Amino acid sequence: MEADSNEKFNNISSNLCPFNSISNISEVELPNNTLPSDLAVPLYGYALPIIVLVTTVANTMIVAVLTQRHMRTPTNVLLIAISLSDLMTLITPAPIFFYMYTLGHYELPLFPKSLCYTWYYFYDIFPNTFHTTSIWLTLALGVQRYIYVCHPPLARIYCNVPRVIKVVISIVAAALLHQSVRFFEFRYTETCVFWDGELIPACDIFYTAWVGGNINLYFGFYYWFRVIFVHLGPCTILVVLNILLFKALRKAERKRMKLLRENRKKECLRLRDSNCTTMMLIVILSVFLITEIPLAVITLLHIFSSLRYIIIFTPDEYPVIQKFFIISNFFITLSYPINFAIYCGMSRQFLETFWETFFLNQICKKKTSSVSATQSQRSSVTALSFRQKSVNSKGTTNQCCISTIGQNGNSPESSSKEDQTNNYLTPEYPNRSKEAHHLNSSSRSVSFILEEPSKVPDNSLASQDDKNILLKEDIFNSQIASGDEHKNEEKTLQETEI
Repeated sequence: MEADSNEKFNNISSNLCPFNSISNISEVELPNNTLPSDLAVPLYGYALPIIVLVTTVANTMIVAVLTQRHMRTPTNVLLIAISLSDLMTLITPAPIFFYMYTLGHYELPLFPKSLCYTWYYFYDIFPNTFHTTSIWLTLALGVQRYIYVCHPPLARIYCNVPRVIKVVISIVAAALLHQSVRFFEFRYTETCVFWDGELIPACDIFYTAWVGGNINLYFGFYYWFRVIFVHLGPCTILVVLNILLFKALRKAERKRMKLLRENRKKECLRLRDSNCTTMMLIVILSVFLITEIPLAVITLLHIFSSLRYIIIFTPDEYPVIQKFFIISNFFITLSYPINFAIYCGMSRQFLETFWETFFLNQICKKKTSSVSATQSQRSSVTALSFRQKSVNSKGTTNQCCISTIGQNGNSPESSSKEDQTNNYLTPEYPNRSKEAHHLNSSSRSVSFILEEPSKVPDNSLASQDDKNILLKEDIFNSQIASGDEHKNEEKTLQETEI
């Protein structure tokens, strides 16, 4: 009877599940199985978006400052690469964390398969790739600074920009190669699972054939490699380099004080800048070690327990290890925007370039735009109109009126003689061709171009030019008047003949 009831239950379940398979809750992809929600929700759901925003702004400004032409040095090339890798370590898991923990989708099993693969890649593989890159770049930074300080002849050979760029490319390629095998660890199939008394779709996770057949060998090699070459190894080397750099810094500081007593100011200033850079890098490496060493230690202890070398953590204590990993990773993300504060507080050149890039340039642009607008107004073209007050047959003298042509083409009222002498203008005389015969004897206009202030003559020269203009204008108008009178006489004779 019991066997028949179980078979009947399985048949009913198969009919309700469209995938014809039912899995246990421990076999499906559930975010709570990976990251306990009591810590993941407040840290990854609420605090992480703010940290991502702050780190994005800070690291973008770091890259913008260090990519300036006068800031392109081998050390700054490594600092740029570290800032970008740190930023990518935060950005890549941010969307999936926002979907899971900020929007509250972590409570249900993941479905469909595309979401399961997205969770696996963006929560685990991509952040580990960029974090590994950041660790190895920081190690390269410490080695390079040690060569600069303790072995200056070798620095001329190995510490130049082209070689550093090749090192950065090699580190990125090695990190991608290290994590590339993880794309082929798992596979997902669509299944169903009982959740709160209901049958819902989910993703069944299982190892691929080549991993499942050699699971101890594969994971043993992978995690030992990470402990030696990603966590403990680089951290140990950086601790040694930090100690050596600190000793070299103290020695250089004693040398600088000696140069200062000898009044060798130029060499003293150069050595002081080098010491400030070394001290800044020591602080950066120290912050890195403070956040990375706890993660390296807990990873090593976890491997010992998993491979049963030393029983430190029992299976029941595994959730405690998960919480420790969450807290450790969160403090690592908190250290990313701190580098910007270190650069501003300990590098005078970085701070000056930062102000020039983001503040002084904007002020200069505003001043330049206002100056250009003023110059365009001062160099605008104005028009002046010479109009005859009275022209009669007796040939009386003409009065010159200076006016500005309005937008409608009409001339406003004439200005005073004092205003005329204060306008520094160069006249453009009209062409004395056949068009001159079409000029009205009562009025005509002449355009003038306003000159720059540097070309402005004094008042005496301006008044003399005005007199010459008036004299030439009288002669020209008298010629026009005589021509008009002669034309009227010819017209009268023709009408008389008709």
